[in-house]
Amino acid sequence: GFEPGAFDGLKLNYMRISEAKLSGIPKDLPNTLHELHLDHNKIQAIELEDLIRYNSINRLGLGFNQIRYIENGSLAFLPNLRELHLDHNNLTRVPAGLTD
Repeated sequence: GFEPGAFDGLKLNYMRISEAKLSGIPKDLPNTLHELHLDHNKIQAIELEDLIRYNSINRLGLGFNQIRYIENGSLAFLPNLRELHLDHNNLTRVPAGLTD
């Protein structure tokens, strides 16, 4: 993981954390992000509280993980989302909220 407060005070628009063996979406990244790429990790699920602080994101890359489950409503916290990459995961259905 990351040191607590490692990203405090940063106003970043773009972040890529790839091949870091992350098992979940970090909850303490800058909330100013417009693009977040967490490809090639070990993320298995997206839960309701995982994206709550990232409402500025318009591009989210989660390809090449082990995602099996995206909790209903979790993508609703991303009102500006325009591009979502979920390729090479273990999903069996389209996440709720993407068909609107």
